[in-house]
Amino acid sequence: MSELFVFATFREAKKTLEFFNAKPVSDHLYQSDIGNILICGVGLFEPLFRLHQIECSSITNLGCAGGLCNTLKLFDLVEVSKVSLFLPDDLHHEEIKTTLEYTPPLPIQEKGKYLATSTYPIKTSQLKQRAKKYDLVDMEGYSIAYFANKHDIPCKMLKVISDFSDEGSVIKERLEQVSLVLCEFLKKNLSKKNSLR
Repeated sequence: MSELFVFATFREAKKTLEFFNAKPVSDHLYQSDIGNILICGVGLFEPLFRLHQIECSSITNLGCAGGLCNTLKLFDLVEVSKVSLFLPDDLHHEEIKTTLEYTPPLPIQEKGKYLATSTYPIKTSQLKQRAKKYDLVDMEGYSIAYFANKHDIPCKMLKVISDFSDEGSVIKERLEQVSLVLCEFLKKNLSKKNSLR
């Protein structure tokens, strides 16, 4: 078994796939010079489904996130220390709790920022007030951490700040730069060793 690098979308992974000579094994899995790379999909349930199909010794989740605190800048690369679900007040609330055995926060490592995983963007001032204890937000991190925790797999999370969860965010236009930042990090940190552990 090898280290698994997990991205939510192809666009986030694009530069890494190109630089590390990734070849498709299936629709969502690639073999590369650094190990397997999985495109897990966005949301709470799709990542769980795809992770269950792969064996690995460790997981590194890389992707974009919205900044929720004023100490973060656009395109900052952030390490995550813990992750919780940020649940909406809607009908899906109990379904999500039951499926993921709601146990926040899930620890990742000692140092880093506090990540919230939400089923939708935290844009309004009311939602931002509810989420003020978090530093950043994504849509899949909790599912990945949950899977790793349940199966005793070491997990690391690195997020690039792509927006600040505001009404006019332009995440899609920034994914090229996000992908570049993530690839440059891997190039620099994997040049001396084959693992981020």
